[in-house]
Amino acid sequence: MCSSDLDASEFSGEALVDDAETGHAEDEHGPPRSGHLLLVEDNPVNQEVVRSMLERAGYTVIIAENGKEAVGSTLATAYDAILMDLHMPVMDGFAATREIRELEKQGNRRLPIIALTANALPETRELCLKAGMDDYLTKPVRQIGRAHV
Repeated sequence: MCSSDLDASEFSGEALVDDAETGHAEDEHGPPRSGHLLLVEDNPVNQEVVRSMLERAGYTVIIAENGKEAVGSTLATAYDAILMDLHMPVMDGFAATREIRELEKQGNRRLPIIALTANALPETRELCLKAGMDDYLTKPVRQIGRAHV
């Protein structure tokens, strides 16, 4: 179990964007939120930008540089949500999501997986959802709008 005070089912792209844009993770009905997030991103600049935004919002962020590292990390650590880049070396975000979803069938709890991609095409969003992702956000993060599943 995570030591988070936020139910993992409450994670969405919209909530994370709101938290990152305002610099805090608050809900209008309670105290500031926290959460343990896995950021799966191979680009060092994107890693630092997203990590910085989320940490300012009160989240703890661990980075995996590819999908294979992400799958292994989810077996070793309990996260509240995953932010998953789509195109990475070794294992892409689609394959990593499918593998994580298969592992969940063995009794692991379902993790919210939010795609992070520079590709804003509607077809990409559909591919993300078909792979088992729960939400979809476009990069650069500071310019994204609201995302809904």
